[in-house]
Amino acid sequence: MGCSTGADDMSIDFGYEYEVIVSEDRPSLTDGELVVEVGYDGCDPAHEFELNLRAVGSDAMEMWLVKLTEDEECEDRFEQLNIYDIEEEIEGASERVLLTPDGGEIDL
Repeated sequence: MGCSTGADDMSIDFGYEYEVIVSEDRPSLTDGELVVEVGYDGCDPAHEFELNLRAVGSDAMEMWLVKLTEDEECEDRFEQLNIYDIEEEIEGASERVLLTPDGGEIDL
């Protein structure tokens, strides 16, 4: 898991192509546990994702996933549930935002 206190102009690398699946109960952040469902095309399931975080100001935290597994030349569609324990990293942050590859921001 990466963590930085980057400036607002830091460009964000989301890695290879994926989407965050938004539903009534996901993404969620409960008791320091971030739950994010993602979708991607490929040949095989279980692609690797890394969670990155950065402090914004004194009490806000932005987070995003980076897809580390390269895009594959298959048309199968997969959905994957990723769970991260980030209780220590977000301590003291009153605003928590998940950034998505399509430019979206999800308040957690």
